[in-house]
Amino acid sequence: MAFGRVAVAIAVVLACASAKVFLQEEFADGDAWQKRWTLSKWKGSDMGKFELGAGGFYGDKKVNTGLQTKEDYRWYGISRDLDEAFDTKDKTMVFQFTAKHDQDI
Repeated sequence: MAFGRVAVAIAVVLACASAKVFLQEEFADGDAWQKRWTLSKWKGSDMGKFELGAGGFYGDKKVNTGLQTKEDYRWYGISRDLDEAFDTKDKTMVFQFTAKHDQDI
């Protein structure tokens, strides 16, 4: 009987915590990311370039691969279209990302 209550409680928690993911980028397909992402030209020749890498510290290089800024003292800007439109009216929106600062500036 106690197992049944625990299972129901877990199911309720999972149902409440479910959310729709509109964009998840793992950069697992090598340089194909360059076709999906658009580099900004806002600052012209002062714009830095992005490269794929896991940084100087990581647990799993493949899992932790992402975009890296490689040039010091540059402007960076990049964007990507979502796969589908969404409406946030009367909903909570959460943006989540990870940033590591490896450069010793």
